[in-house]
Amino acid sequence: MKKIAFVLALALCALSLCAEDIPALQPEQVTALQDYATQIAVRANVRKAAVFLNGNFEGVSPVTLRNLMRGQYHLRVEKTGYEAQDYLITVDSGCAQTYYIDLKKQETPAE
Repeated sequence: MKKIAFVLALALCALSLCAEDIPALQPEQVTALQDYATQIAVRANVRKAAVFLNGNFEGVSPVTLRNLMRGQYHLRVEKTGYEAQDYLITVDSGCAQTYYIDLKKQETPAE
């Protein structure tokens, strides 16, 4: 039991250290939902960019995710040929939040 508690504490510590390097992202739009419902929409300037929430693939942009637990999440959006973007977002109860991600083309080295 102590071993499980130690591993859990270590994982939480590692997560908090990693979170310091990831910028927070504010939603571009927030609208009210009923009671405790949650919803986030992720849009990007590039269609069909892969969207990950806490490391789990959730679909391609534009994508809407519903019924998430409120709290903080690691949002990652990536597409081949573009620089991946990582952010921390906060999902709130009773809100529909829209996030817009601007992916930038990867620079190809000059030959």
